[in-house]
Amino acid sequence: MPASAARTDLISPDQTEILTRRLYRAVRERLFRLPDELPVLPTHGAGSFCSSSAAGEPWTTVGREREADRLFSLDEDEFVRSFLGGLGSYPHYFLRLREVNRRGPRLQGANWPPLRALPVAEVHRLASSAGATTVDVRPYAEYAAGHVAGSLSIALRGAFASWLGWLVPGGTSLVFVLNPEQDRAELVRQ
Repeated sequence: MPASAARTDLISPDQTEILTRRLYRAVRERLFRLPDELPVLPTHGAGSFCSSSAAGEPWTTVGREREADRLFSLDEDEFVRSFLGGLGSYPHYFLRLREVNRRGPRLQGANWPPLRALPVAEVHRLASSAGATTVDVRPYAEYAAGHVAGSLSIALRGAFASWLGWLVPGGTSLVFVLNPEQDRAELVRQ
């Protein structure tokens, strides 16, 4: 797989092959004509859902990719088959992101919704009668030691928002379980 190449399957299934062919041509006809020493910096870290490969390095050069990237040495049809065969899964909400990005974010600023503590009985009531999803954001060891039955364990860390979007459908009411030391503002921000 390339050290870092844009995923072509995140807009719509009917555009994937067309975009893959455009990617191939853009790299071969434009990018690989640039100087060898020119740095290439990804828009996302290696291994993110948007990246096609987890090479692990934050940057490369045009020359390095031209020499090392066996995928772009293939002809276009072989490239398309190989590239598309190597793409992994991604969160379903990615298909909605194009429109969300076009509209722009809903800014919260200083008006972040507050998180209030709930008694355990209220958590159970919300989960059962209101259809809320309970998400336990504590570290995995704490979740394993005891948790609300039926809750999801998604530890609060850098990839929290992606996992939440992957596992919980948009528009779902949420109840969070966290320990007193965890940063509530970070949870709300994500």
